[in-house]
Amino acid sequence: MILEKMVEEIERGVQDDSFTLDENILPLINEALGEAAFWFCHEELNQRAEITALADPSVSMPADFHHNLYRVVNLSFNRPVSIRTNIDVLEDLYEGITTRGVIEDVAVVGTELFFKPGLISATTPQDLKLFYYKKPDELIEGDMALAPGWLPEQFHRGMVVNYVLKELFALIEDGIEGQKVNTEYYQGEYAKAFTKLRYHTRHNSKERPKIRRTARFF
Repeated sequence: MILEKMVEEIERGVQDDSFTLDENILPLINEALGEAAFWFCHEELNQRAEITALADPSVSMPADFHHNLYRVVNLSFNRPVSIRTNIDVLEDLYEGITTRGVIEDVAVVGTELFFKPGLISATTPQDLKLFYYKKPDELIEGDMALAPGWLPEQFHRGMVVNYVLKELFALIEDGIEGQKVNTEYYQGEYAKAFTKLRYHTRHNSKERPKIRRTARFF
């Protein structure tokens, strides 16, 4: 479904001229696409990029990084890098260790990639290749004939149109006493589409973070 058709269905469903394309409808369409991209691992959004670690203790992730960093390679030394579940695991792993050298472990915190050990020196950066899932391209008013090709067309109405309508009716019915009929209806339709997409998405994340494990003997 192209953007123009999505907008037509949304406008027909909400029937409220106070909601404009550029201020209300289009931002919510892109928000819906962002949600669909974030919760599922669409192979079409699988991305790889190279970054350079220039200074301790972290380097910025690529601007299009969305979720699930699943593989890192140290290109400077042709070695795989272990992905840790969080910064605490990474710090605990290197507690008391001040030796610098080849980057061997990383952890993502927001838009930053923290790494250990520290760089050998400020004049010896290290190049890393990252594998992850990227943000979808936003749809804009000038591209009404475009469609989000990464999202199967049978989910455009369920995951996008219903998402926008539930958000718009939540605004319309805000403050109404009793059952918010339209809001609840489109919330239910969106939830059903969400469940169907979960089963439809065959590709699970390739992310396999390494966890520090300790043995316990009884």
